[in-house]
Amino acid sequence: MTQTAQPERKYVYEYTIVGGPGKFDLMVGFFKKGERLVFRIRKNFGDKSNEVVRCTINTISHEDGSCESWCIDGWISDSGPDVDHLQNVSTLKQNLTFKGYYSTHRNQGWMQVTVTQH
Repeated sequence: MTQTAQPERKYVYEYTIVGGPGKFDLMVGFFKKGERLVFRIRKNFGDKSNEVVRCTINTISHEDGSCESWCIDGWISDSGPDVDHLQNVSTLKQNLTFKGYYSTHRNQGWMQVTVTQH
């Protein structure tokens, strides 16, 4: 009997970042191994409630020349109750990756979370 590999399934969720670390804490969180940064996020479809998500940043790059706008990516290390559906879809927390934009001037941005299910 031959087993065939199951195809990977990917689910993408988009959120608005409505709060998060300042520039110093963002950079310290990037350089300090295993550091988890807290972002407050909101679903993009009109929900006014905020949820907390803890992220580990893998890469940061300048979005423009202001030194206040950042392209970020990494993985979700912990999430609040309304974002737990992400972990219910995923079999491993490391499968919760994100990319996005974050402004340390306004502490706002967006986050696109990709859940990979093996």
